[in-house]
Amino acid sequence: MKNFYTGLLLLFLTSNMTAQNNSEDTRQTLLKEILGRWEGKGTLMGNQATFQMQWNTALNNKFVQLTFSNTFTDKQGITRTLASKAYYNLNTKKGVWIDSRGMILPLALDFTTDTLTVLWGDAHTEQGKTIYKVADNDIQTEDYVLKNEQYFLFGRASYVRK
Repeated sequence: MKNFYTGLLLLFLTSNMTAQNNSEDTRQTLLKEILGRWEGKGTLMGNQATFQMQWNTALNNKFVQLTFSNTFTDKQGITRTLASKAYYNLNTKKGVWIDSRGMILPLALDFTTDTLTVLWGDAHTEQGKTIYKVADNDIQTEDYVLKNEQYFLFGRASYVRK
């Protein structure tokens, strides 16, 4: 019986170490794919829009920094631009978003080797999610706002590396 429990303990420890290694591999693969400057086109709140994002490591490589902007002309002919910075900690799967509207949003991350899903906001702010899908020097994004416990798509863009 003692050997049985020892075997179970070894199996648990080995699978836990493998999961940690896979998680590190996943982080490194995703990081390698997203770093750099990207330009995109798409829609935002039903309007044609342009997008820019720059992904870098920051603060002694403890964070990934996103510098982001989008621009669109609304139905009244007013050109609107949003500028922001975000810091992501891929180890803790947390981050923060700061933008030109004065918003500060907490972030929760989930990722695979080719997809980053960011849940943003909390009960005291606006809430939503952004999904970044990386493939072959291309990133597709979808932005959703959370209203009445449902996600509604409000933006979509296709980016190419510059």
